[in-house]
This record gives sequence, C-alpha cells and structure tokens, in this order.
Amino acid sequence: MPKAPTFKINVSDLHMCRRCPRLLAWQLSGKTTAWHVGRKGKSFCGSIFHDNIAAPFHNDAAGQNGVKKRRSILEVFKSHPNDAHAMKKALFGCIYQNYFSPFLDEHSHTLSNEQIGLLGNIIEKWGDFLIDFFHRNSGFREVPEAFTDHAFLPPEKTMKASYIATNGTVLTVSGRFDSALLDHTRGEVLLVEYKCLKETDPTVELAQLALYAWLIREHTGLLPRSCVLYLEEENPLVHFSAIVTGEVISELPKLFDTAIQVMQAVKSGKETIPKTDNPTLCKQCPFNMNCDSRFGS
Repeated sequence: MPKAPTFKINVSDLHMCRRCPRLLAWQLSGKTTAWHVGRKGKSFCGSIFHDNIAAPFHNDAAGQNGVKKRRSILEVFKSHPNDAHAMKKALFGCIYQNYFSPFLDEHSHTLSNEQIGLLGNIIEKWGDFLIDFFHRNSGFREVPEAFTDHAFLPPEKTMKASYIATNGTVLTVSGRFDSALLDHTRGEVLLVEYKCLKETDPTVELAQLALYAWLIREHTGLLPRSCVLYLEEENPLVHFSAIVTGEVISELPKLFDTAIQVMQAVKSGKETIPKTDNPTLCKQCPFNMNCDSRFGS
C-alpha cells in the first residue's frame, strides 16, 4: 500500500489560502507578491515595534536571554501589585531605557519626528495593555510573585502540529505567534497578536488567531482566549473568548483540506483549484486575467 503524501505549510500561507485558494497556488508557483493582494498597506511601525521593542521585551521576560534581564522585567510588576500608576511609571522606564532609547540611538537619523512620535504612542498602548492584564486579574493581586513568574510565555517559538485528512494525507502546520501571556491562577493562555490597522472584514484576524490557537492547543491542551492589539487605532484592543476562538478552530479542517487540494494541484498541474468566494478580491488581484486559464474555470 503506497504511503500517504505529506505536505508542509505555515500559518501565513494557510491564512492566505482562506482568503483565496488560488492566491496560495500563485505563491507556490513563484508569485511571491500574492500575499499582498487585498491587504491594507503596511505601516513602518508594525515591524519596527515588533522586531525592536515587543519581541526583545517578551523574550527577555520569558528568560530567553538570561536570568538577569528576566528578573529586572518581572520586578516591575511584582513591586507594584496594588498601584497601577507606579507600575506604569516603572514599566515605561524599563521599556525606554532598555529598548526604545537604544533603538533611537541607532536609527533616529533615519526617522522623522512624526514617525518617532507614532512609535512612542504605540509603545504606550502596548504598555497600558500589559498593565491592564496584570491589574485586572485577581490572581495577580492575591499572589503577585507566583502569577508574574509564569506570566510570559516564550514568543517567536516555531510550533508545529499535524493534521491527518480522511484519506491519510498529512499536513504539517507551523507558525510563530507574536506573544502569549499565561493566567496562572485560571490556567488560561491569552494569545496576543499585534496589527497596525483593522481589516475591513473583522473575521480576518480571528481566522489567523485561530490557527495559532490550534497550534497552542495541540501542544499544551489549553484552548487560548485571544486578542488583537491594533497599534494605530483609536480603540486598539479587540478580545475573542476561548469559546469564539474554539468555534473557528472547529472549521479549520475544511481549510486544511483545501490547502492540501491546492498543493496537490500545483504539484500535478492537472487539478482545478477553487476560486475565492469574495468577488471584490478578484477585482483587486493582478493575476485575475490568467486565473481561470491557469487553475480552471
């Protein structure tokens, strides 16, 4: 009996497949710009904030770069369990001294005053979010040291899990989430993604979060609740309960099966690939003129 085929895919490409299976096919065929079709423009602050501020901070807080750095961050929270104002002052002092100021020392000559101000505003929203996570939690107020010691999960760690289709085909999914916080007292994980601007379709971000949440559940057995922190929006935070996230996860097998179909079709060059169910996306797509002739009508 022949061995069932195995395919590999990352969360970003699965997310693109959800928007349009043929976009994934175009990308697998070498059209690397397919990812941008139908997406909003990317702010310079998104990658700068993530790569230079948030990711190093979360890695340090999770102990990925040594005990000393981790201890200095955790002490910010442990020292002020009943005083949010004092915690905010200490947190921003830590962020500016260890992350923001070093970044500005190296890159300020390439940035405008407006860009620096925008980045500062983003850091403030993020800091307020972290303070809110701790101070609104009764478990933190009751046992601040134990709660804080477990709060920061290692970010940017590639997680993998496998889905087995009904015909035995294996799809190995990999992904790296932005950050995750653990509510130790409730045994809950809060999955956090950073985005610049809200999508027109509010389900877009939840669909991506559900993929990361599925990976976390496969590894830990815990179904996370999740949120998106929109860095440049007036109302930046959107929450999704574990129940809502779980409902989207229950629909993932359909997406996994579609991704397998696309990869098999690209490999064979013979099978028809389904269209998107969003006609507006087709109008924006630079590949639309050749789509039916390449992947079937």
